[in-house]
Amino acid sequence: MHLIITEKNDAAKQIANILAKTTAKADKVYNTPVFRFEWNGDECVTIGLRGHILEPNFVDSIEWNKSRGWYGISDEFGKVKAHIPRNLPKPPFKKKKPFSVDGVDLKGWKMEALPYLV
Repeated sequence: MHLIITEKNDAAKQIANILAKTTAKADKVYNTPVFRFEWNGDECVTIGLRGHILEPNFVDSIEWNKSRGWYGISDEFGKVKAHIPRNLPKPPFKKKKPFSVDGVDLKGWKMEALPYLV
């Protein structure tokens, strides 16, 4: 199962409807709205937070090489292991934002980079 957390319920609903092949099913967990759907054969749930996301904590970029696999690059921590779903494409990529030849820029918040934010 994939859990997608958003800042607001409306964003959770819209993201679920964009990713779902059919309309996402509205549900509640302890009076909190959630939206259930299937994406690429996996069960997914989106949920909106109550309050605000103050500071998301992601590495600046991720890179891939054959011997090491995926790893994150952070100004604060250097190279860190990254757990990226196996079904996502691997480099070499055509150089077009957010992609570099050997990785993905996560700080640009481009739609194409969202699947790599795990």
